[in-house]
Amino acid sequence: MATPPMSAATASDAGLESFTDDFLLDALTERGIEPEEVAERTRYSLGTVRQFFNGSYRSTKFSSALRTEFLLPKAGEPDEVRCERTGRFVETATVRQMLPFFKWAQDYPGIAIIEGDGGLGKSSVCEYVSKTFRGTDYVSFRPSQGSLNACIRAIGEALSLPAYGSTHDIGTMICEHLRRDFEQSTLLILDESQHLCLQALDELRCIHDKARCGLVYVGNTTVFRRISGRSKARRSEFSQLHSRVGRRLTLKGVNPDDAEEIAKTLYSIHREPELKLVRSIAQNSGSLRKVCYILV
Repeated sequence: MATPPMSAATASDAGLESFTDDFLLDALTERGIEPEEVAERTRYSLGTVRQFFNGSYRSTKFSSALRTEFLLPKAGEPDEVRCERTGRFVETATVRQMLPFFKWAQDYPGIAIIEGDGGLGKSSVCEYVSKTFRGTDYVSFRPSQGSLNACIRAIGEALSLPAYGSTHDIGTMICEHLRRDFEQSTLLILDESQHLCLQALDELRCIHDKARCGLVYVGNTTVFRRISGRSKARRSEFSQLHSRVGRRLTLKGVNPDDAEEIAKTLYSIHREPELKLVRSIAQNSGSLRKVCYILV
């Protein structure tokens, strides 16, 4: 039976595919992974997967799906040897967008919002800022810490404050901690703040006013809607909250340049075919986190 020809789009990527597909196929074979399992996990048809196994189908998107789903190592290295990560923090283009918002919130001091989809590196930047900006504290909220009491206790725990006392008592200790004498004002970073209820947000407004500290709310794309009342009809009810927001950054999707910079700096990947694949994975998955999972 004649083998169907590759499409023009597929043929145009042949250079990249020749670098990766044989390696991916060998890795799957060595692991004993059958076409049926690949089809089930990647959601490609069994016929397409069998064409890949017999060499008649090649697709950059399919290769990316294989690497994403099976976390295969990069080409040129045996399965047990993964990319060596340097451990450095990478100041990508998106990081350079975010850093001025933290600096403004601390210097003013004011309230800033950084929001965007998951997997863009927001939490990594928060941790980096908390370690490098003097007078900065950082707390990341779980869904169970959205209530006023749980929120205040989570902040107290992050600041290493005593756990006893009422919510009011712990809130007072938080204010005193944030008013500590520094050459510049303090900064409190509130990651995953989309989990916080209205009472918790209003209490944080009071802490900001009394401690004269900067606040940065970081989370997904619902953060500002929660603070602003979700609709114009309710905006007046939330005016004390949203009127204090002086800066807002909305991150829209992953920047492939970020993925390439991470690959170069953290994993010492510099060859153009590999970098092209990294950019493709970033665009297809919409997540820097997924890129790092694959490169690890």
